[in-house]
Amino acid sequence: MKQLRTAPLADPASIGPFGRLRRWYQHGDRAWQALIVSMALLALAIMVAIGWQLWQSSSAARAEFGLKFILPASATSWDPVNNLFQSWPLIYGTLVTSLFAILLALPLGLGIAIFLAELSPHWLRVPLGLLVELLAAIPSVVYGLWGIFIFLPAVVTWV
Repeated sequence: MKQLRTAPLADPASIGPFGRLRRWYQHGDRAWQALIVSMALLALAIMVAIGWQLWQSSSAARAEFGLKFILPASATSWDPVNNLFQSWPLIYGTLVTSLFAILLALPLGLGIAIFLAELSPHWLRVPLGLLVELLAAIPSVVYGLWGIFIFLPAVVTWV
């Protein structure tokens, strides 16, 4: 009986009409990954350059005011006429406002997410989910104006 000779197995990527195309895609993936990594490094380099420029440009302000510009002091004031500057009231106001916003939004957001994912019936899940997603399309300035003109007067008169 005659024994058949078999050819050595070839690379599966090179077999068929799309073998070259598959190899090109593999090299394209490497090139795309290198491009993404280089753009990420470029973004980091730009951030470091901006920080360095800000640090250099603030040397006169640091020499004039020092850390008392940032840290809280006994008399918190912003008086350009008498050359008194301090940013602590602005920093403190931002921190307190952000804390209240988080305390208000966190339970509401978690409650909606849990309701939509676990408790809501299917007929209500889809339209309610679309409405919640539409809230992301509204600019935050509109929410801020709503808070100042509608929400704040209602809360202040109630409290």
